[in-house]
Amino acid sequence: MRATLLVTLWACAPAPEATVDTAGPFTGPTTDWTWGTTPTPTETTSTPTPTRPPECDALSTGGLTYTVIDIFTEEDFDFDLRGYLVYQSGTNVAGRHYDGHVSILSTGVSSDAAGIQVLQNGDIAVAAPDTGTIKYIDRDTGANHAIIAGLSFPNAIESGEGPLVYFSEMNADRIGWVDPLTEESGTVTTGLSSPNGIVLSPDANTLYVAGSHSGIDGIAAVDRTDTGWSAPRTIVSSSADFDGLETDVCGNVYSVNAATGELIRFDPVTGANVQLVDIAESGYFSSLKWGNGIGTWATDTLYVTNRNKVFAIPVGIDGTPDPVDPDATTGG
Repeated sequence: MRATLLVTLWACAPAPEATVDTAGPFTGPTTDWTWGTTPTPTETTSTPTPTRPPECDALSTGGLTYTVIDIFTEEDFDFDLRGYLVYQSGTNVAGRHYDGHVSILSTGVSSDAAGIQVLQNGDIAVAAPDTGTIKYIDRDTGANHAIIAGLSFPNAIESGEGPLVYFSEMNADRIGWVDPLTEESGTVTTGLSSPNGIVLSPDANTLYVAGSHSGIDGIAAVDRTDTGWSAPRTIVSSSADFDGLETDVCGNVYSVNAATGELIRFDPVTGANVQLVDIAESGYFSSLKWGNGIGTWATDTLYVTNRNKVFAIPVGIDGTPDPVDPDATTGG
């Protein structure tokens, strides 16, 4: 039985405008998160281990509540450096600002934007399985172009060290990477069947991978080594349909059972898990993201979509912040 939850309905966002939004500059806060540098994607990162916050010893044991934001996101979304929740609208990429107004950010991107990720410099990467490409959106101009093509159902996107973009390629059983500046690309692993959601650990030395529909039975991890990446290892064995993934500053992994709306926190070392909330709505819960601290998008809140609405769940611990290029403070 689902618990009774406190649900507050936010006002519906207006339909996206017909013009591309290029307004700026970005004036919000930047993160002081420090990422290491890797001369090539096959070398070990020098990212320091972050200090463990005291809140890590007092994590929520469940019974959380949520509020509802009426945004029809489709599969994925993210938060950009100008205060927008970025999502798919038809074949366009749109944004709902924290103050409520909605704008088109880029037109003609994809009819199936399966993955959306804001990058360090404020630009946006999109996994487009309909065209077998990873698209790159210039946030200043709204222009988009493919940075890698010929992929077999690219799905999830993760922002890596420097300019790198990691992606899952479901029908090729592959996790890959691409440098959007040089369009050089490569492979992290081919050792997982039908990989879906991906996310980096706080120190960026582990890439977590979720299974969906078939293939991975739960959540796997791939670790950096001195020569590249390790073979995948299982951290969560489950028949549940996990899609999107996130991590917090304590190193925990979060996912949503796509079929039921159960938000679950996992300890990646022991596999222990806690159900934080059971979202009492129907739909396919395909993605979750932490707020980035700009405007009302709180850093200790997980935002979850069932493709019809977004659910804001205060978790009480900060999520792993995405790296931000210091030069991105003008809005990318």
